[in-house]
Amino acid sequence: MMELSEKEYEALVELLKDLADTSKAWATLLADKYGELIAGIGDIRYSEAVKIASLASTTFSSMQDLSKAIGEKEELKILAKSGKKFNIVISPLKGEAFLVIVTPSSLPISSLMSKVLDTVERLAMVLDLVHNKKNEQRKINSSHF
Repeated sequence: MMELSEKEYEALVELLKDLADTSKAWATLLADKYGELIAGIGDIRYSEAVKIASLASTTFSSMQDLSKAIGEKEELKILAKSGKKFNIVISPLKGEAFLVIVTPSSLPISSLMSKVLDTVERLAMVLDLVHNKKNEQRKINSSHF
């Protein structure tokens, strides 16, 4: 599980809130590559958010593997499903985490794409800062005997 300071967590939540507000999302979730929930916003119970994050991780990984099996070289940027009630969009963050957004089906998925990709970039910047800080701390700890 990713360790975040309160300030880092709040920065991630703020980005999720912004996306949720502009897209009228039922839920916006950030999960690590193993499907563990990092942060979530929306009209959703925690147990539902955990289940969605886990299933989204498995689904995205499977689609990524399927793409590679048929010879696709590029990594998937977005996986989207349009349903009768909801749309689901999943987008990875540099292989470390992914964003899941669930919106009403009345909102076309195509209208979400640029905002989702922008949010993914901004979330990735925050996570990069977290990783850099963690790596610096490891260097400091390993230099002391």
